[in-house]
Amino acid sequence: MQGQIHEVKLQSRYITETFSDVCPDPKAFVYAPKNVSPDTPVVYVLAPWLSAGRAFLHWKPFRENFPERLDRLWSESAIPKCIAVFPDLFTTFGGSQYINSSYFGPHADFITDELVPEVDRMFGLKSKRYIMGRSSGGFGAMRMAMDKPGTFAGIACHSGDMGFEQMVRGDLTTLARGLDRYKGNIHDFIKYSRQTEKLSGLDTHLLMLLGTCGFYSPNPKSKWGYDLPVDLHTAQIDTGVWRQWLDHDPVNRIEGTQKNVEALEKFYLECGTKDQYNLLYGARQLHAKLKTMGIDHQYEEFDDNHSATDYRFDVSLRYLLLDK
Repeated sequence: MQGQIHEVKLQSRYITETFSDVCPDPKAFVYAPKNVSPDTPVVYVLAPWLSAGRAFLHWKPFRENFPERLDRLWSESAIPKCIAVFPDLFTTFGGSQYINSSYFGPHADFITDELVPEVDRMFGLKSKRYIMGRSSGGFGAMRMAMDKPGTFAGIACHSGDMGFEQMVRGDLTTLARGLDRYKGNIHDFIKYSRQTEKLSGLDTHLLMLLGTCGFYSPNPKSKWGYDLPVDLHTAQIDTGVWRQWLDHDPVNRIEGTQKNVEALEKFYLECGTKDQYNLLYGARQLHAKLKTMGIDHQYEEFDDNHSATDYRFDVSLRYLLLDK
């Protein structure tokens, strides 16, 4: 290895004991070259759902982990030496959307207000920062650009969650059907999910949908801690809650955050043409809006689906880290 792995454990002011049941161990991991200068660029890498920061460091059969990818790119002189930071905000629902939530805690604030200053302090940095991610991580990178202007000089969104009408609306009927065996009692399902020896594919999907409720429509006054965009008995859409979800969709949110996104020095957006979650259509919608708004960005489509597309990080790392 050409670099060293560091663990960053923070006594967070934001993700406190209040959230320990759903986000028990907020932290981060760093892969840094052995010789770091104050102007070494930093790339924050956000994990997809059903993953976390630590997973970027693990061995993978027939695939590179992130440090191995960086070692190869450095050896090829394809990108300059950089620091990679992997926030680890895994929740008991299976992941993070990297936005603030009264149910899961202020995940965005944790990254920008606590983790970023700590990494800068650890390595004495005064350099540019970039943020990238795939799937939920790509959504998180987009939202950092929209909601946290000035923190990151550039972003890369790989197959990020967007185009909610095409991506998730149909799944809300799946949520109602899947919870029917619990007669709509979400607490019973959560209890089962934490006690069973093996979660099914449907179980993890239901957890993801409930997790997105906790990020997109949190409500401390609700008995669940969040509102559902679907009636679990009739599978009818609650238009008020669904509107809250649509407000989080980057395709819609870009209109109110244009100036923040325009301030980016670099903006990379891509999606596979065979994406099984229909994210291609949201990416095309956002790309069209960005062009209409005159927002400079690089957009690519590639011949693959949503799964195991880490190899595309080669493209975005070059884009972010090399001068135009």
